[in-house]
Amino acid sequence: MALNQIRYFMDENMPPSVARQLKASGIDVSSVHELKIFNEDDPNLLELATEEYRVICTRDAD
Repeated sequence: MALNQIRYFMDENMPPSVARQLKASGIDVSSVHELKIFNEDDPNLLELATEEYRVICTRDAD
């Protein structure tokens, strides 16, 4: 894994189409929808993203 490439993690508030379009453009992105881990607490998602060196993208208000 190249550490100079930004890797993304989309939470469940991001439309799945965003992750699909980014992947189609060659961007490394994972999502709650892809992993089917819905209704997970924010701290758990942060831990997952951190373990995978990913930036969290959200539309969540909290």
